[in-house]
Amino acid sequence: MSTSPLTIWLPVKWLLRDRYDTVSHLTSFSRPVLVVIAQRDSVVPARFGEALYDALADPKQLRVVKSAEHNDWTDLVDVGWWQESIGFLLAPSH
Repeated sequence: MSTSPLTIWLPVKWLLRDRYDTVSHLTSFSRPVLVVIAQRDSVVPARFGEALYDALADPKQLRVVKSAEHNDWTDLVDVGWWQESIGFLLAPSH
């Protein structure tokens, strides 16, 4: 006997009230911000990450993970990528 996956439809725009206004939340943040974009993200398209990056004040850094999707980008970066990213975030002065 085979089973089919259960499909659930939810009216997300009616249920999700948080607008995720990241720019407003980060306007007074004085530490470095790292914006990571998965190049082929189908959940949060790259243009939204680019717009966020453009709206932020320095210090900031943009990292685009080539050929990555929303949930697999961590599989496509190596130890060096993490070291550079964390180094940027923890650097004493920018």
